[in-house]
Amino acid sequence: MKKRMNLRILLSIIFIFCMTAAVFTACQKEEEPIEITVRDETTEVFDGEAHPVIATASKDGCLSYLYEGIDNKYFSPSAPSQPGEYNVKVTYKASPDSNDSIIKNVKLNIELPFVLDETGCFISKYKGESKNMVIPSTYRDKNIIGFTDDMNYYFYELESIKAPLTEFYINGIDDYKTDSHFIAKKLYISGNTKLKNGFPGTTVEYYDEPGVLKDGAFEDVWGIDEFTIPSSVMRIEENALAGLKVSKITLNSNLTLYNKNLSPTIKTVTVAPSYAGKLADKFFKDVKTVEKIEILSGVDIIGNEAFLGCDGLKELTFNTAVDYYDMGENCFSTDFVLEKLTIPEGFCLRKLGGKEYTEVILSDCIEMENAAFKDCIAIKKIILPDTLKKVSADAFRDCSNLTEVVLPKDLEEIDYYAFDGTALTSIDLPDTIVEIKDGTFDGCKNLVNVKFPKFLKEIKIMAFYGCQNLATEELPSSLEVIGDHAFAGCSSLKINKLPDSIKKIGEDAFWQCYRMNIIILPEGLTEIADAAFSQCSGIKEMTLPKSLKKIGEIVFGGCYRLTKLYITSEEMPVISEKSLIGMGDSCIIFVPAKLLDSYKEAFPKLNFSAIENS
Repeated sequence: MKKRMNLRILLSIIFIFCMTAAVFTACQKEEEPIEITVRDETTEVFDGEAHPVIATASKDGCLSYLYEGIDNKYFSPSAPSQPGEYNVKVTYKASPDSNDSIIKNVKLNIELPFVLDETGCFISKYKGESKNMVIPSTYRDKNIIGFTDDMNYYFYELESIKAPLTEFYINGIDDYKTDSHFIAKKLYISGNTKLKNGFPGTTVEYYDEPGVLKDGAFEDVWGIDEFTIPSSVMRIEENALAGLKVSKITLNSNLTLYNKNLSPTIKTVTVAPSYAGKLADKFFKDVKTVEKIEILSGVDIIGNEAFLGCDGLKELTFNTAVDYYDMGENCFSTDFVLEKLTIPEGFCLRKLGGKEYTEVILSDCIEMENAAFKDCIAIKKIILPDTLKKVSADAFRDCSNLTEVVLPKDLEEIDYYAFDGTALTSIDLPDTIVEIKDGTFDGCKNLVNVKFPKFLKEIKIMAFYGCQNLATEELPSSLEVIGDHAFAGCSSLKINKLPDSIKKIGEDAFWQCYRMNIIILPEGLTEIADAAFSQCSGIKEMTLPKSLKKIGEIVFGGCYRLTKLYITSEEMPVISEKSLIGMGDSCIIFVPAKLLDSYKEAFPKLNFSAIENS
């Protein structure tokens, strides 16, 4: 029994020994080499053997590469992507056309192009030749997390630095007064990169794909001219950009920002399109420091409350041409004032009304719907594109601060009340306009000068009603009809002669035109409607044409300075007992001698006399 137990113990010891030996042997077994083929056209000879020039070969057969030199154009398949030591099988060729090759199993040592400090975590010196520095996340099982404080002394005008995807800290220049620049012209950062201090002359670009720009990404960062946040970023944490003292950033339209997200130095924001082409709801809500926003082509939907509370916003530019561009609900605050709005080519205006814009530039607008800017009380200037053919009805109605409009030279139509109630001081109407429609400039109290179209046929009802400072002295020779109330209340109007083309003068057409002193009405005029010259107290003498067929009621009511009125028609026009009342008591009405008795009989209270030689 005792012998059997000793045998079992012996067998167990032998089994354990064998297993240990097997494990030891397995541990000593060399890892299978990675098979790669070097494909570099230039080679050099070392110890009688061909080697690629991008590698240096030592006598023990090891190859050393700088991390910056790893480029898959040299290797097939891809070479290892992290610094370290690798077993590789390399095929050497003396020349690209050579059929002879040498295959060797060697050690591949991918070296860092910089020196690490004693902790192995911070970069203290750069020794690479490339101007584009790529930082790995780890080296020899340690995370590389930043630069040492004196790193600026060892970097010389790098083109770019690419931070790893893992956490990495970069301190810039801490002296605002220094003339020096940060070590690189461009920084590629990830969502885990933390920047601090100054980066003058440096452009920062985000390249990561996690979708989040985290809090503390920028700590008192200055000197960066512009920062672009790509479409991969779907969320910006509350204080992610709070420490970024940059003047301009580019965002994607998926994001939602709030005032606490942004540094007060950020004045200009460019919005790039997302996959949905929509500016998110509440995109800039309560962002009070941004002054200028440009929406790039591809963003064609504006979400609700997109600019609500943007008290500092002055300029808004759209670059997308769509069939209709509807702003979301409560897009702006009710008392908000925007100084400049730029609209893109191919644009059709619809719901851009409100109080928000002080200057508008339209690029090749093809259509404008009714009341496009109605009640925009802050708007001061509008430049309409050359492609526009029609200004819609009520387009700028009650834009009470609109002082300047530039119309396209080929404009064909200005619809009803388009500029009613504006503050225009002058207007240059293109020669392609043939009629000025109802109420077009109604109530434009500041309007002084109007350049009328050469081929104008008709000025319609109330076209210039209440334009009390309009000082026009001459109307175009093509004009045929002056509509009802067309110049009523134009108390500064100085017209003293109407064009020969006039055929009809409407009701109250020149009511209260106190300074007008018309002497002769043209032949061809057939009708003068009721009160056409009522309250024109500046008229002292007037001659009515032989072509006149009808005189309305109270045509000269209130013309108390009128002392001589000549009715030259060979036949008595259609005239009522009220037609000639309201003139001064001293007014003498001259008529053809053959009609003198007829006039006296019809109007016994008026003073008639015969026209000499009639």
